[in-house]
Amino acid sequence: MSGLPERHRPGRPWAVASGIGHELQVIATTLQGWLAEAGINVAALHRRLLPEHFPEAVVPPQRKLYDLLKGKGLTLEFIDAVADICHPDDKEAHQRKLRQIKPLWEAALTRPTPAGPVPEGLLGRELSEVKDRVIVLYEQKEELRQALTDSERARVQADRLVLVLFTMLGHLSARIGELKEERNRLLVDRDTDPAALGVVEHRLREAEEHEESTQDALTRARQERDEALRVADEARRVARRLREELDRIRTGPADEPADLDASGVPTAPDADEAFLTDYGEALRKARNVLDSGSDALRAAEERIAEASAGLPPEGAEGLFRTTPHNPVQPPAGADALFEHEYRQYVRSQYGRLTVYGLDLGGQRHWPLDLAYLSLRVAGASTGPVAERVEQALAGRQRTVVMGHAGAGKTTLLQWLAVNTARQTLPNPLGHLNGYVPFVLSLRSSIRVGFSPDPDQLLYQMGNPLSGSQPAGWAARVFQQGRALVLVDGVDEVPAREQARVREWLEGVLSRYPRGCYVVTTRAMSVPEDWLDDVGFRHLLLQPMDEDDAARSISLWHAAARDGADEGERQALDLMEQRLQESVATDRNLAEMATSPLLCAVLCALHTDRRGYLPQTVMEILAACLSMLLVRRDTERDILPPDGIRMSETDCIVLLGAFAYWLRRNDRSQAGESLVIRVLEQALRGMPHVPDEVGRILSHLLLRSGLLRQSADGEVSFLHESFQDYLAAQASVEADDLGLLVRRAHEDQWQNVVKMATGHARPLERGRLLTDLVRRGDREKAHRERLHGLAARCLPYATQLAPDVREMVIQRATGSGL
Repeated sequence: MSGLPERHRPGRPWAVASGIGHELQVIATTLQGWLAEAGINVAALHRRLLPEHFPEAVVPPQRKLYDLLKGKGLTLEFIDAVADICHPDDKEAHQRKLRQIKPLWEAALTRPTPAGPVPEGLLGRELSEVKDRVIVLYEQKEELRQALTDSERARVQADRLVLVLFTMLGHLSARIGELKEERNRLLVDRDTDPAALGVVEHRLREAEEHEESTQDALTRARQERDEALRVADEARRVARRLREELDRIRTGPADEPADLDASGVPTAPDADEAFLTDYGEALRKARNVLDSGSDALRAAEERIAEASAGLPPEGAEGLFRTTPHNPVQPPAGADALFEHEYRQYVRSQYGRLTVYGLDLGGQRHWPLDLAYLSLRVAGASTGPVAERVEQALAGRQRTVVMGHAGAGKTTLLQWLAVNTARQTLPNPLGHLNGYVPFVLSLRSSIRVGFSPDPDQLLYQMGNPLSGSQPAGWAARVFQQGRALVLVDGVDEVPAREQARVREWLEGVLSRYPRGCYVVTTRAMSVPEDWLDDVGFRHLLLQPMDEDDAARSISLWHAAARDGADEGERQALDLMEQRLQESVATDRNLAEMATSPLLCAVLCALHTDRRGYLPQTVMEILAACLSMLLVRRDTERDILPPDGIRMSETDCIVLLGAFAYWLRRNDRSQAGESLVIRVLEQALRGMPHVPDEVGRILSHLLLRSGLLRQSADGEVSFLHESFQDYLAAQASVEADDLGLLVRRAHEDQWQNVVKMATGHARPLERGRLLTDLVRRGDREKAHRERLHGLAARCLPYATQLAPDVREMVIQRATGSGL
């Protein structure tokens, strides 16, 4: 296969093949370049190709080579054959060319980039330069992928190690307590054997030494986790710059590694007789894991530096190195004074739990300390057994807390903010007591816009202190790793805006990887792995069990007794006892008492109705609406201060119109002028109601107990359960069953469909469920979700044709639901 290059007449420039991916185009021009450098034309190539170059042992005809060299039907064997012919006696050059092509070929097979038209004039030397640049960029992406893999593995190891060390410390603290009690008992016992006392004291000293070593290992594990997050975030930032560089040539998809696992992390020893011996071995393994992680991070940083070397200079300031080379300094001067004022504001602003609409005797706010309930969570990283949310959050830097409506997500963030502000977080969250909480409600912040600049965060939060903060104060808090960022309500922003939320988070994390970030969202509103690739782990708030429900009822009544007179306290004591007995013995009530919100509804209705409670969720919501809208004011002889008199039905129609408009438009709130337009449309069919829409809106805001208005004028429902109930009723009244079926696969419409089943008349209900099942039969992509939803609608179907019920059950059984 050796020989001198054959002289050939240069032909016209190669045309780029159409209909193939961008990577294949680049490979094709690379092959053309190899042949041009070697002075080999197509005819000469055809003569030099041998049958053993091809799996089928047949040399393609010459006319086929033109297509192959334009990227059509290209194979790896042909690429290898061209490299072999261009360098017949130089195996190293041959292999170098194949290594050059490998990342492009893999991308063409697994992540092909659609190719657009080649810009006019981009041929010959210019196309060759573009080709060379693309190859370099793909090689750099391969280096970055490996760097990201290494840093993610180190992060996962360090993250797991932090949790293990927390567990070990818990076991060890208990063991130290037991040894101290045993030593004290021996010291006061006159018949104590000195040898036995010596053994106990030896074990106690050993345990205390282990405790000190574990604290050191925990500090190092946190630092390594911080460093791994920083390196991974920097790799992603450079990867984005590489993608932008490639996008100037062809637009390509993002390249992120799959979720990674880590091995070698020790497990916490059991507290048995060999506890201290096992403990020492676990510590030794932990140090080995930390050493291997440090090596991996150094290698990853070297790869990132190599990958970014060829990129154009970046205008923005580089990452602030926040670990451990920049130790945290306590605030001083103006920073210390403002931080003290800010912490007081947080304690005041979030130190009360607002039980909207469920007031008792005019009381709407309850002390958070009396109302907070520690809930159970489950998640892939917490193991098969659910644990309390405070335990699950311990040691984690980036967490998504998911839960259904009313599950307690916002209350959890309030509790974290308040206790962080006054530095009273209990163990195992005590390490956050020096942090500064930032509570960002997405419901109100989405309109303001997001900036990764921490100094804009108080403004985005609507905090009145935003104008008085010292210049750069928030940035310094973030740089020092003392920020506790609490992002509430991803589910409360439209799906199209969730990408902006993620982009904002990634921007903040890339600059400030330290600190602690907790994001809440309703379950199923985002994918379970929504933020996994930037170091977040997801936890799911679990429904309350019987013990949780009993505690929730006790806490509600304790909060209600706060500030009450003696007679009211005695009445509340009796009511609490009766409700506890009812929930413990009535299965229907027990099934409803599964979230803090529903427990609060039960407590309020039980107290308001002197012991009478409805039996289903729909009846509870209906009773709650009746209590909130009209009946309470009427029964207490409270005249409407605005002079507006409307029946319960009138209020439900108007609120339903607003709720249904919000759901149809994928909104969770609307400006006052827009709400007025929605109400005006509804009032056209209600001539008996005064045509004073401004006063009517004020009445609904002040007296209904169902709406709230933010400082910037946005109106929203106090809770999604009421919004869905009213939207479902409005959809049935409007005969919009077809719309319900069309949107039933969307998360935000699931509860609306279920409640519409309860509101509908029997024939409408049968039509709704039949159409839901038939759509599931037609659409494979949504089949399981639609059939499952139809099955979950059955408890809401008071009366339903037997054949329809049987059809729904059959589909659910066939889907394994």
